[in-house]
Amino acid sequence: MRQKFNLITLGVDDFQKSNDFYEKGLGWKKSSGSTDDLALFPLGGMVLALYPKKLLAEDARVTETCDVFGLVL
Repeated sequence: MRQKFNLITLGVDDFQKSNDFYEKGLGWKKSSGSTDDLALFPLGGMVLALYPKKLLAEDARVTETCDVFGLVL
């Protein structure tokens, strides 16, 4: 079976700053499916999602600093 990414979600510390980077800095257009706390950027068959790290951790039922949650930069 061919493996393929369709969606990559990044948990970000500063949602507005991250959103501005992709939207204003790179000129990417958000999908109409985006909400106040979820930015969806269609990338030709794949979607990059930005989501506040705190909310993503809550969804995953882990703490923001959990080692398995991701890299802390």
